[in-house]
Amino acid sequence: MITHTNSCSFEMLRHTARSKETGEALSEDQTLCQALFEALPDAIAVVDSEGRIRQINAELERLFGYDRKDLLDRPIECLIPERFRESHTAHRERYRSAPYRLKMSHRPELYGQRRDGTEFPVDVHLAPIRTADGIRIISVIRDITSHKTAEAEIQEHAHRKAVIADLSQSALAGSGLDRLMEYVVEQVARCLDLEYAKILELLPDGRTLLLKAGVGWKEGLVGKATVSAGLESQAGYTLLISKPADESTLIAGKPVIVEDLSRETRFSGPPLLFEHGVVSGMSITIPGYARPYGVLGVHTRKHRVFSEDDAQFLRAVAHILALAIERRQTEEALRESEMRARRLVEANIIGVIEGVEDQICNANQIFLDMLGYTGEELLGGRLRWPEITPPEYHALDDAARSQLLDHGAIPPFEKEFIRKNGTRVPILLCATILERSPFTWIAFIVDLSEYKRLEDSLTRRAAELAEADRRKDEFLAMLAHELRNPLAPIRNAVHILHRQAPLLPESQRPLEMIERQTQHLARLVDDLLDVSRVTRGKINLQKMPVDLVALTARVVENHRPSASAHQHTVSLTLPPRPLYVEGDDVRLTQVLDNLLSNANKYTPDGGHIWITVREGQGEAIVSVRDSGIGIAEDELPGVFELFAQVDPGIDRARGGLGIGLSLVKRLVEMHGGRVRAHSDGHGTGSEFIVYLPLLSQIAHPPDDEQAQPMPVPPAVLRIMVVDDNYDAAESMGLLVKLWGHETRIVHDGRSAVDLCRTFKPNVVLLDLGLPGMSGYEVARCLREEHGDSMLLYALTGYGQTEDKERSKAAGFDHHLVKPIDPDTLKALLNSPK
Repeated sequence: MITHTNSCSFEMLRHTARSKETGEALSEDQTLCQALFEALPDAIAVVDSEGRIRQINAELERLFGYDRKDLLDRPIECLIPERFRESHTAHRERYRSAPYRLKMSHRPELYGQRRDGTEFPVDVHLAPIRTADGIRIISVIRDITSHKTAEAEIQEHAHRKAVIADLSQSALAGSGLDRLMEYVVEQVARCLDLEYAKILELLPDGRTLLLKAGVGWKEGLVGKATVSAGLESQAGYTLLISKPADESTLIAGKPVIVEDLSRETRFSGPPLLFEHGVVSGMSITIPGYARPYGVLGVHTRKHRVFSEDDAQFLRAVAHILALAIERRQTEEALRESEMRARRLVEANIIGVIEGVEDQICNANQIFLDMLGYTGEELLGGRLRWPEITPPEYHALDDAARSQLLDHGAIPPFEKEFIRKNGTRVPILLCATILERSPFTWIAFIVDLSEYKRLEDSLTRRAAELAEADRRKDEFLAMLAHELRNPLAPIRNAVHILHRQAPLLPESQRPLEMIERQTQHLARLVDDLLDVSRVTRGKINLQKMPVDLVALTARVVENHRPSASAHQHTVSLTLPPRPLYVEGDDVRLTQVLDNLLSNANKYTPDGGHIWITVREGQGEAIVSVRDSGIGIAEDELPGVFELFAQVDPGIDRARGGLGIGLSLVKRLVEMHGGRVRAHSDGHGTGSEFIVYLPLLSQIAHPPDDEQAQPMPVPPAVLRIMVVDDNYDAAESMGLLVKLWGHETRIVHDGRSAVDLCRTFKPNVVLLDLGLPGMSGYEVARCLREEHGDSMLLYALTGYGQTEDKERSKAAGFDHHLVKPIDPDTLKALLNSPK
């Protein structure tokens, strides 16, 4: 601002300018004036009558990014954006004809332009001074960027307050809930300047959220699209995390903010957001008294860092929605309750009572029969609410009374009444208030005795089913163990025969058949257990970036011997570059193993199998197609169902448990993908197509793709084999000895502990199911006595997660499931860790 001090400064500047132009020596006052001119916090330019810059101070140099020598004698318009220069020149001409002190901030917004081309808002004050050479104009320029920013924030805050007030008014109005939700998402999207806004309703099953209202989503999704209420979606994660501090209120909790969805690790998916190109977003739980109503969310395709003001705005909107929804739900519950009560009263199948305060004044015969009282006892004042209510329900009754006074009605709730004979009757009760003073009410009661008996029966039945399910799981685990035990020596023996002595040509093929069928039986056992665990949600994926191209090539190579045995032609088509997905390498291998095994099994000898990997729209696509028996059109919808068989009458000898494709579907969906089956009918072949979401970027290749050092030849190890199955122990000992290691074999735990003291093995291959002293006990004993001086490998037919955790706790270094792949064991022994 131009103050008196500034005016004095202008006078001194005039003398200073004249002295400079005439070459006169500066007086002491003028020197002080020049120092003051340079030290002023505002940028100052002295301009002549032609608009040329004659003098500037240090602040102008700093503010505009120029050196002083670059500006002197240049038009003042060089400090103004190009689009304003013409009008500024005209204004300067008019001002020169009649100069006066002018505060230009009263005019429309002004902008300066720095040397680098950036613009910024300014406040400009002009004052004329007279010198020997005529009029000079002093321009005082101030950067008001911070002022403009604060002003914009104030305006934005005021706008949001106005939106909140408008939404509150709409919530109080009598319009329908659907219309209110539509209006809310429109206003929120517009206010936050975002492409997408949504309200998701938590459905009664508690596992799914429905897109109830939304802005920006693809046509046809609102009212139909659903997302998971679990950790497979941002909304599901929000329900878990964004809770109010006091869940008995409708105050919303803190929002969940996502700055970059592609890098999100707290939850996966959902496809709905990826399909719309969402990058950033914010979501919050819409609370409710009984349970959350759902989720309010906003999203954008641009990267955005949401502010605390943004979060508070969304929180306020969620609170308004919660209040409106609770009010509508209460009104609907009351209407429904009244309608239901009217029907029940008319049908004479529910109890109806009226009362004032604690005294029951009127009751129908159904209620009297329910409690065993007579009409005379009712008229005699014998029925009082506290006396027919057990003490443990008094607090519940007090809460119901408060809710009646606050809301005029209460939704149905369960409690008990005491009969005249002292027994109890379970009831369902709802009530509405008739008058507040005196407190007068009417209640409707349903006898739940029969329902409770049925509920108890169902509870017992559920417990029995749970016990049966537990026993089934134990049986499957035991079955797998018993099947794997005989497979282990068979597989070891085949491996030994392959490598220990040359075989006659006529012996080679039967041996290969044994090896293939052993692997097939082991895979069937694994699939049987895995489909049970997937169904019960007990499989956890170990996700990491996986090159689907390399994985597919590896799986196909593993299946070539089996395909060759059936004279199949296998064609593999791969893209020229890796395609990375986020997945579990073992489980994705299992998916492709099952699809290739099916293609090989259901294709007659001499057929053709095509495997193709390609890139789709944000997806990696793997197709396994065959020229086999095909699938009828009416069978396609159920082909992924558990225990489904494709027309087993065609060729029952092909066998199979009907679980492979079900397992494929569930594993693919756990990776956020989908699988589709196609066939033109019997005899036309089949195609199974797997779609998996592509990772957008891979900063570094996975560890297994890094250059590996040259392997060091393995040392000779002392290895002790402990197994009570003589065939398994003997075949394992021969196998290890074949690899050049020194071997000892024992068949019980105590002998293993004793032999370790003298043999001092480097590695112990230890069966867990030993008689007397179990493998777990042996491992703990060896660790206590020998510490970490030896490696302990658990050999077992049990391969579930809990089994591996138990063996790790006992001190084992590795958990190997029978039948053990000899190459895997050999690799472990070659590089023990």
